[in-house]
Amino acid sequence: MEEGEYMRLLKLKILSILIVILFLFQAYSFTYTILGATQQVEIKSVTVNPPVVSAYSTFMFKVLVHTDILAMQDTFYIKFPKEFTFPNSISKDAVNFFGQISPYSVNILDGNTLSVVSSRDFRLGEGYLNTPILINILDIAYIRNPTNSGIYYFEIWTNKEPVHAQYGIYIGDLIQGNSVSNVTVSLSNYSANKKAEYRIGFTISDSGALIYDKGDYITVVFPKESTLPTDIKPERVMVNRLNPSKIEVNNNVLKIYLNSSSQFIPASSYCEIVIFEDFGVVNPEFPGDYIIQVSTSKDKGLASSNAFKILGTWISELSVSLMPDNQVANAEYNISFKTSMSNESVLIKNFSKINIKFDPAFILPSFVKPGAILVNDVTCTNAYFRSNMLTIVTPINVDSNSTVNVTIKKDFGIQNPKDVGKYNIFVDTSSDAEFVATTVEVKKSTIINPQVSLSNTSSGQVCQYTVTFKTGYSGNLDPGIDRIVVVFPLGTTIPSLIPNTTILVNGIPTTLVEVTGTTFTITTPIAISALGDVSVVFLDKAGIRNPVDEGQYSLRIYTTKEQTPIETNKFSIESVPQTTLFITPDKPDGENGFYKTIPLIRLEATSSIDPSPKIYYAFDNDNFIPYENPFNAKEGVHILKYYAVDSKGHKEEAHSVTIKVDTIKPALIVNYPQNGETINEKNITIKGQTEPGCIVLVNGEKASVDDSGVFVFPFTLNNSQTIIEIESIDPASNTTKISLQVNLDLTPPSITITQPKMFENIYRLPLLIAGKVSKPCSLTINGQNVQVMDDYSFKFEITNLEKGSNKIEIVAIDKASNVSKQVIFVNYYQNLQIILKVGSKSVLINGSPQVIDAAPVIINGRTMVPLRFLGETFGAMFNYDSVSKTISIDFNGKKMVLRVGNKIALVDNKEVQLDVGPVIVNGRTLVPLRFISENFGCDVIWDGSTKTVIVTYPKK
Repeated sequence: MEEGEYMRLLKLKILSILIVILFLFQAYSFTYTILGATQQVEIKSVTVNPPVVSAYSTFMFKVLVHTDILAMQDTFYIKFPKEFTFPNSISKDAVNFFGQISPYSVNILDGNTLSVVSSRDFRLGEGYLNTPILINILDIAYIRNPTNSGIYYFEIWTNKEPVHAQYGIYIGDLIQGNSVSNVTVSLSNYSANKKAEYRIGFTISDSGALIYDKGDYITVVFPKESTLPTDIKPERVMVNRLNPSKIEVNNNVLKIYLNSSSQFIPASSYCEIVIFEDFGVVNPEFPGDYIIQVSTSKDKGLASSNAFKILGTWISELSVSLMPDNQVANAEYNISFKTSMSNESVLIKNFSKINIKFDPAFILPSFVKPGAILVNDVTCTNAYFRSNMLTIVTPINVDSNSTVNVTIKKDFGIQNPKDVGKYNIFVDTSSDAEFVATTVEVKKSTIINPQVSLSNTSSGQVCQYTVTFKTGYSGNLDPGIDRIVVVFPLGTTIPSLIPNTTILVNGIPTTLVEVTGTTFTITTPIAISALGDVSVVFLDKAGIRNPVDEGQYSLRIYTTKEQTPIETNKFSIESVPQTTLFITPDKPDGENGFYKTIPLIRLEATSSIDPSPKIYYAFDNDNFIPYENPFNAKEGVHILKYYAVDSKGHKEEAHSVTIKVDTIKPALIVNYPQNGETINEKNITIKGQTEPGCIVLVNGEKASVDDSGVFVFPFTLNNSQTIIEIESIDPASNTTKISLQVNLDLTPPSITITQPKMFENIYRLPLLIAGKVSKPCSLTINGQNVQVMDDYSFKFEITNLEKGSNKIEIVAIDKASNVSKQVIFVNYYQNLQIILKVGSKSVLINGSPQVIDAAPVIINGRTMVPLRFLGETFGAMFNYDSVSKTISIDFNGKKMVLRVGNKIALVDNKEVQLDVGPVIVNGRTLVPLRFISENFGCDVIWDGSTKTVIVTYPKK
């Protein structure tokens, strides 16, 4: 070392010594001031047996007092650490002085403090000035050790010396096997990271005698933070004033073998080990409470010493700044402090250390990046992590009372905590080993520079919004988990349902969108890194409308990772022209919004920035044309659209209105019944057709109308003539009416058949059917239509009959469809032969014998036969008037009239001379056979020999 450098360091050392002396003097003065009024007891030792977690132990306290202790007046106070468990009370039998003297009283104060009042005097003049008082608390007091291993400090004081004295004891796990006891340790120097002399005392167990010849040894376990030398000097260690024969070092464990000159340490004896300072044991690097542990080759259980405090000087003027200071950001850390004034606080290049202990919430990199740390602007190449502590081997020399600036660059990779708040960072050096804390504040990470642009700035219009921003330092967004929140200004119209894929995040459609009021919560469909660019586009298909009021607006943006809302740039919303629609008449004059009068349409537009905005309109399509003059609406239902545009291009959103015009009465057709129709049933169904959408009323009652306009209505006819009013009303209330007269006729027509008679024998065709009906109707005979005359009579000839019996059916149907039927049967023969014999009632008709009621007779040479027989046989119509004795005969259209006793007859109103007139014999009317037969168209043959007459019909 150069002389100048040596002199500089010497001066610094002298200055440091003077500072320490001054500090000690001030401390002494302060202590004296306090103790001058109130002293404190001295704790010589505290023994816990067993010093094992969760055990009920015996406690022995050796206390040196500086004032007399008087019986039944003075009190010892023993405060246990809060981790010990106390019973509700402790008996006096569980406490004694020197193992023999019971206390005057024992009480528990505040749950963990024992007050013990002495039952005898302990006066300084009786030897207690230098002899400690021994207080024993037996295990029957049931005070339980803590459940966790560690160093625990007891506090002891008296009512005369109220300043609390402290003594630390290690409570650990169960010791296996025998162990030494009463382990004590004292150091020549309690400064951190400094060499010190260690004096260690303990008592060998009653079976733990140590002998050199047996290869016995003593093991001393130093705190793991201590540094043991690698250059072993056995001569700088003494065991009971003898140097050991050998010493082995393994990390923080020292194994000391007995002296080779037959050293012997008896059982139950006291052993003292002195490890001189120049042996090279360096105190723990960091201030704190420590113990050492001792075992031997015979007493293998590790026994713990009293606790001792490692002290240190400390740096000053510590400050730490983060750039940036946002949560989860990779930040640059600037740490500044001043070394203490102690001469030993100097930092030596490539040897001394700067320790920076971060709160566990900070995220440290997995490895040290070379060149990313500067100490007073000099690059550090030697640094490493120990848990959450970064140790920097200083690349420069630093004097005491000097400023140190440490810069940890951003690319080193330390990440701020994820939660907002204040955090402690601790800093010390290997020379100023007391950690000094300072607080840094981690602020919320926010998004960066949110901007919004609009596809149009017209008030109340559907608009596309494009939002851009950059995520902050902790703003990485995970797909499907994290969300982007966009808050639109009040007055913005948000539809109740947002169509899918109308919102894009960095060009990717998203379907996970929640809307509350004007707030959109959008789940990002893609991963976005911290400090990543984000674009959120709300397409115009989303249906978002600008605020309706003019003014300056902005959006607020945040994410689930960066939850502070940040306002975007301002944007202006400007008014658009407003078009007013006028319709004359001013309201529909029909029902259901229809105009029954062709309406006149007029449009007017106003604008705050343009006195004459242009108006455009379209009917039933999007082919807008300029509006110039009022116009009439068209017949039918139409969609009118219209909007206005001002001189700045602000376009009003197109209005849409439905105009319904119907001036035409609805069509109405009645299919059944027809006007004037006669019906033969009271309950009918009225049927007809009108236009779809119309209401149909029948005599004021609503009929059933289907979608095609077909209507039906059940109706009852109560009178022979009924007036039915049918009315169709379209949606516009246009009306069409039809009035019907309907006749009710429930009486069928009667049929009277005048010719032929029932079961008449027919011998000649055609057969004439004649008769009369009671009313106008249609008539069929055997299915053929027959004309009914004005007098309701009818005639019909049948030209074909089957031989034998024939059925003739006459059906009459009146206008009401009432039906009457008549059925007659006739027998058809191709000819008729009758054989009669004068004086005989037996006759043959076509070979069949029959008996008649009167036999033929001859009067004046003419054969006379019964009138009834001829009528029935020929099927002629006979009528006899008994008053005038006139006989009327009607056969095949020929009419004959005869009178009894009169030889003049009328044939078709022509007189004909008879040889013999009709006569009455035995109450029976007889007529001339030849006259009747010949006028009936028959051949007559007379056989005079047999007086037989043969009549054949028809004449051949």
